[in-house]
Amino acid sequence: MRTRRLGAAVIVTSAILTAAACGGTSETSDAGVKPAETAPGQRTAGKVKAPPKFAQPGTITFCSTFTNPPRSFTQDGKQVGSEIELGQALAATLGLKPKWVQVRVDGLVASLLGGHCDMIVSQLKIVPERDKTAWQLPYSIAATQLVVGAGNPKKISDFSSLAGKKIAAPDGSVAHGLLEDMNKKLAGSGGKQINIVPLAGTSELFQQVAAGTVDGAATTYSAGSFYLRKAPGRLELAGQPCLSDVKAGGKMGFMIAKNNRDLYTAMEQAMTAVRGSGEYRDIFHRYGLDKETLDAAETSKPVACLPAEKTP
Repeated sequence: MRTRRLGAAVIVTSAILTAAACGGTSETSDAGVKPAETAPGQRTAGKVKAPPKFAQPGTITFCSTFTNPPRSFTQDGKQVGSEIELGQALAATLGLKPKWVQVRVDGLVASLLGGHCDMIVSQLKIVPERDKTAWQLPYSIAATQLVVGAGNPKKISDFSSLAGKKIAAPDGSVAHGLLEDMNKKLAGSGGKQINIVPLAGTSELFQQVAAGTVDGAATTYSAGSFYLRKAPGRLELAGQPCLSDVKAGGKMGFMIAKNNRDLYTAMEQAMTAVRGSGEYRDIFHRYGLDKETLDAAETSKPVACLPAEKTP
């Protein structure tokens, strides 16, 4: 049964996708992202010794979904995004070439533990429960963002301002849960409820905001920034990016199987090198994700999405 599930989850197995580096042109893509002028990892190439298991073949295999713009997605037949470039930079720092396996989000962990890839390079929240089976390498934070139509006609500023408004969110997402939690707070205070509109697709969510079908949307900061670039003059961000759990810090991580400690140690060193070279910051800036870097998490005070409980 486990083998069948893995087979269904791994979209690309024998035909492994080699992600193309963004480079060689100064043109801006449809997403408003200016490609890197050089292949990721040139600043730190070979600065960290790869574990013997990887040094001889010279390759490392990464799992990703390619369905999470602007972090990881397919454009013009190429795998692109901030996570793709960061993965390329980390591999180059170890003197390795990355190979990519496309996996559905619900099959990422099983694919890693089943040996289909060496590391998950995809947006997964760092949680204590995974420490038993995998090493979690922090690489980013994931904040929630409110998005509205141009001019912000409903004057939305934060979750407290959503009472009585029609707000879309990806079905089952952290943002969706925050809207439901906000409704509980509003019910307790006798306020008007938020009319929550769960949607399956991110693109549909932003189309409805731009068309005025909904008053706004709650989603990730990265998705909000990405679609803001795709629809200039039609969308805008409302309020500050916020965290569902300020104490946890909203950190996201790449994952490595627990039995591969040598790789985890090498990747920690590689991440330090890439951050120190400035390339980490440049990658996130190119995709409009300055507020989701580890540097931002360390230097700014996080904002909670929901208002604090009032003490009697």
